[in-house]
Amino acid sequence: MPCERLQPGCVSNNVLIGHNGQLFLFEGNYNQFAYLTGAAIVLPESQENFLSNLRQRRGWAAHLSIPYLHVVVPCKPLVLRDQLPQPYKRNIRSLFLNAYAPLLRQRDPIQEQVLYPLDALIAAECRGSSYWADDTHINAAGQLALYQAIGQHLPGLSSEFPQFRLSQQPRLGDLGAMLGRDTPNPGLCFPWIGEAWPYANTDALPGNTGDLVMLHNPLSRTTRRLVLFGDSFIKTLLHLFAQDFRDVLYIRGPYFQPDLVELYKPDVLITSETERYLAGVDSDANGCSMLLRSVITRPDYQPSDAFTEALAAQLACRSHPRITQRWAEAQAQSHSLLFHEVGDAIHNRELRQIKGEGCRLEAIGTVPVIHIHQLNSPPQGQLLIEFNSDQASQLTLTVLRHCPNMSAPLEVVEHPVQPGFNRILLEINHAIPFNGLLLQPLHQPGQLQLHRLSWTTDAKG
Repeated sequence: MPCERLQPGCVSNNVLIGHNGQLFLFEGNYNQFAYLTGAAIVLPESQENFLSNLRQRRGWAAHLSIPYLHVVVPCKPLVLRDQLPQPYKRNIRSLFLNAYAPLLRQRDPIQEQVLYPLDALIAAECRGSSYWADDTHINAAGQLALYQAIGQHLPGLSSEFPQFRLSQQPRLGDLGAMLGRDTPNPGLCFPWIGEAWPYANTDALPGNTGDLVMLHNPLSRTTRRLVLFGDSFIKTLLHLFAQDFRDVLYIRGPYFQPDLVELYKPDVLITSETERYLAGVDSDANGCSMLLRSVITRPDYQPSDAFTEALAAQLACRSHPRITQRWAEAQAQSHSLLFHEVGDAIHNRELRQIKGEGCRLEAIGTVPVIHIHQLNSPPQGQLLIEFNSDQASQLTLTVLRHCPNMSAPLEVVEHPVQPGFNRILLEINHAIPFNGLLLQPLHQPGQLQLHRLSWTTDAKG
């Protein structure tokens, strides 16, 4: 029942108040605490559906001769058991380990290509934290721990991301919002540093089922392709997967989509689900294809042209690979810039190149970023930036330095931008090597024309 004062043990709007500010989803969809405490029992039909779904998905991966893994993301209460009030701290047990793992033929679930990374997330919690306090989801440290656990069982995944940083940033969690809070709290995040180009139908959907996200990263460590099924928990890892895979297709929905997998031609297949969804597993045989529903418009669904073009190109990979290749080349051409005196660059999809003389750009979002990923000559002196802007804003430059433990703060330099001509000189420490720059010329929509980007040892340029 709701409490007048939210103390540990109180439940308000389906949120259980834990110790040290930790919040837990109490009932909600799938009523997780009823199953974790044993008050509710998983039906045999659900268990059989889990096993038959797993067999079918393994079969598809074997048919395509690609690695496969099914990931069950543990419930937050199991990882943060010590933060639970009694009697929940004493009474909960793993839904997966008690209702599903004993049914697998092999005693070790990983032998059945099933990963349940409870120990990995508990270890991350012991090192500091693994979940946002006011959210059901794992934070950046938890995301990294989950990704590394997946990488122990799938070849070719990275264990560190030296250009990423673990940083406290203000955010409002889903459980905090359920309590009516509107003030963000610091949470461990990965600051955005110029990630892959996304093409999604997320904003066009009336809900979250049928969410398709494609990521294309021309700077990825390999040219491999990944299909990833799951919910919002595994979706938090997309920025990590995009560092290791050239193309990623994320599909949200309860049912496997063999037609999308076949057409996409992945090199790796991952399916996943959050543990609380194991309370009731439906059969893949009851699903329907998302393929046509993803591209056909209707009154409550109007996907963007960029999304439908990207999906058509990506799903041509098996039958018409040249179409996929031409699409990727067109994306690279429309997002690439060359600054002769500094280096090669790409920009994100919140910037658009305007045809005409010079380097004219339009910011169509609030985070338009140019990533200078290849320095053409040793940097020296100050960085000189000359451009015209039609907006009063702020320019932000981030220096990308190698940091294997991802703990060092990002080096950020900021400078005000005035409407009209701007000439900005930025000091950068050259004593420590760096391998890239992120330039955000504006913080809101607007247009600019870049005249010069160069190193200079002369204060007058």
